[in-house]
Amino acid sequence: MNVSDKIIAELKNSGWQPNRRINTDEIVKFLTDEGYILNLTVLEFIQNLGNLELYPPAFRVEGKTDTMHFNPILAAEGIYPERVKEEYELRVGEPLVVVGAAYSEHLTLMLSHSGKLYGGYDSYLTLLGNSVVEALEGIFGRKESEEIPLLEEENV
Repeated sequence: MNVSDKIIAELKNSGWQPNRRINTDEIVKFLTDEGYILNLTVLEFIQNLGNLELYPPAFRVEGKTDTMHFNPILAAEGIYPERVKEEYELRVGEPLVVVGAAYSEHLTLMLSHSGKLYGGYDSYLTLLGNSVVEALEGIFGRKESEEIPLLEEENV
C-alpha cells in the first residue's frame, strides 16, 4: 500500500524523514523488562516512527484535532502488560507490543508481529489497520475500525 501525500505531510510535520532511525536502546530495554517480545517488524517501526507526535482530526468532532503519539514507554506506562498478554493477544492470535497512544491517550496502540496496528481500551479492542500505513490512512480519514469481539470465556 502506498502512503498518501497527506500522511507523508503529517509525518514530516512531526519531524519524520524517510531515513529516520532513532536509538531504540532505552525503549527496547523498557519493553522487554515489561515482558514484551519484540521482533524485526516492531523494531523497525520504533526506529522509524518512535517518539513522534501527530495531530489527526478528532474522530467525532468536526474541525477539531486530537493527539496521537508513538512513544512506547509513555504508552506502556498506561496499561498493564497482563491485559495485553492475557486478553488482547489471545483475541488477535499473535504477540502485540505497545507502541503508542491515540485519541488523547484513550486508545493504547499496539503493533502485532505481523505488522497490524491495533487499539485497545479496557475490554474494547479494534483493528486499526492491516498495516501501519492503512491504520494512519484510516485514523486521518476518520474511518470506523473493526472491533475485535470478546472471546467466549471473557463474556462470563
